[in-house]
Amino acid sequence: SLHWWYEHYDESFVKLVKDTSGSLSPGNVTICSYKVSRNGWSYFVRNSVPDVNLINPVNNPNNYDDYQLLKRADIDKDAGFYRDYKVLAFDEVSSLTLLMRQPRLKRNAILERNVVFKPVETSAEFFSFLRDTIFDIGNRSFVCDFNFEPEPHDDMSGCFLIVTVWDSLHNPLQYHSLNLNLVSLQTKPEYNYSLSVVNIPGNARSIVAYLYNPNKETLTLKRATFRLSEFVR
Repeated sequence: SLHWWYEHYDESFVKLVKDTSGSLSPGNVTICSYKVSRNGWSYFVRNSVPDVNLINPVNNPNNYDDYQLLKRADIDKDAGFYRDYKVLAFDEVSSLTLLMRQPRLKRNAILERNVVFKPVETSAEFFSFLRDTIFDIGNRSFVCDFNFEPEPHDDMSGCFLIVTVWDSLHNPLQYHSLNLNLVSLQTKPEYNYSLSVVNIPGNARSIVAYLYNPNKETLTLKRATFRLSEFVR
């Protein structure tokens, strides 16, 4: 399975687990969009779809302690536990949301850069947020924060955010991607995403992060920033 991590400003994390088995067992849900604003976080989820599903851990009793199946009543009953989620958009939910609570983690910022200072129009297949940056990353875990603002009329639905990890011989060690068609339908005009790069092998030497535009649609990025931080327990 693949893991998606979405960061909260209070350094609390929610892990959403994507089932790649193709199973459509009842009760599975998937994210159809995600956004963050000054007022907090919103999750929009829907029932199972053929291409991506969240694992339904209730089928496995060993996972009872780790997972929560959330409904409106759960939020009303235990608002304190979920206060750091700010907003859970249950009006958009047809049945259930599946969230996995993770330990609170501290983050040490490694680098932050403004990729675009002024509007840039591009139809390139790859737009670089972080080039082949070499430093001591072995046996560590990081989060890559992407923030960018395209023109409202630009179609980002065919794009991906991708982070890759390489060894000193430039052999690929890890590959992480986020399909904007699945999660960005309601985030315009501003896109805020986090991709985790966890348990990096000891022989890793560099990280590359970029926006993949396979259809080479013309995009105008009014601004774009990138931040790399380390998970520290």
